[in-house]
Amino acid sequence: MEEFVFSSVSDLYRDNTTTDDLEVIGTHEKTYTFNQDGLFLNQKVVFDESIHLERSYLTMLLPILRENEDMQITELVTSDNFEETIDVSNEDEFEINLKEASHASIGEKESGVVANVNILSKESDTPTQLFISNAPKYNKLYFSYIDDGYVVEAGEEWSQGTHYQIYIEDSE
Repeated sequence: MEEFVFSSVSDLYRDNTTTDDLEVIGTHEKTYTFNQDGLFLNQKVVFDESIHLERSYLTMLLPILRENEDMQITELVTSDNFEETIDVSNEDEFEINLKEASHASIGEKESGVVANVNILSKESDTPTQLFISNAPKYNKLYFSYIDDGYVVEAGEEWSQGTHYQIYIEDSE
């Protein structure tokens, strides 16, 4: 088998409703393609109504462990639109909002673990912003689709293609 593909369509719910009174505001289609080059995720969101949005992410790097037993698993984040490397090795609570970015990499030399995420396509003219969330046990990298405070219109469609790679670098 050269690749494995599966798709799903789900309802998108208003964030302030509970399970007893869910309010559908749109649909979310996802197609996952796994092959020797990693995971390719194509997404499309269609909104049924106008709604004010904050922190709207279509792309998230899977939560990746910070350390396991006595080995550091992830330590440093780099991205395409900033020169500095960000240390995410500690479990200090922090959030980092960075400037425009369409690629990020997180990893650590000792463990050899590397995870890359690349935004391949995006239908919005709004620059993608990278956001790093540091939970006690793991790191997450998010990419915004629109700016905070955006008002989506009924019938608006979002689509985005993302490429993920997670691997162990050969230390030799």
